[in-house]
Amino acid sequence: MVKGPSDPRPFAPGPDANGDSNVDDVTGFARRLVVQTATQQVQHNEQRTETETENLAAVLGPTLMALTASEALNYNIWDMQSPAVTYLNGLFIFVAGVSILRKEHRWTRRWPVTVTILGWIATLGGFTRMFWPEAQQPAKSAGMYAFLTAGFLVGAS
Repeated sequence: MVKGPSDPRPFAPGPDANGDSNVDDVTGFARRLVVQTATQQVQHNEQRTETETENLAAVLGPTLMALTASEALNYNIWDMQSPAVTYLNGLFIFVAGVSILRKEHRWTRRWPVTVTILGWIATLGGFTRMFWPEAQQPAKSAGMYAFLTAGFLVGAS
């Protein structure tokens, strides 16, 4: 059967070689195509997110290493800082933490959770310094140096 311009259904599926309609084949193909396209889109988004996380981690790692090393070497500077400087420091740390969380906030069992945890630590640490700028800096102790060393090692990984 040849479909011409006078045929009212020129794009309707016609019978196949067995005389059966191929509507189910077209519908099945369309479903498979939609699923395949959606799967490819998810894979592409996951790959792009992974790359963005790696870029963010590439900035956070050296920053965390420099921050923890300089705090360990100059721990006594916080003893003589004015509350205004501590507040300003807290503001910058808070903004950095919120920025990290806006970009990366995934609770997974893989390494990107480290970036999320660092974002929360920065946010809460900055918040604390902003609202309690006159609070006493924790005293020098083995625990504090262990904390700074752990931060350095996280930045190095």
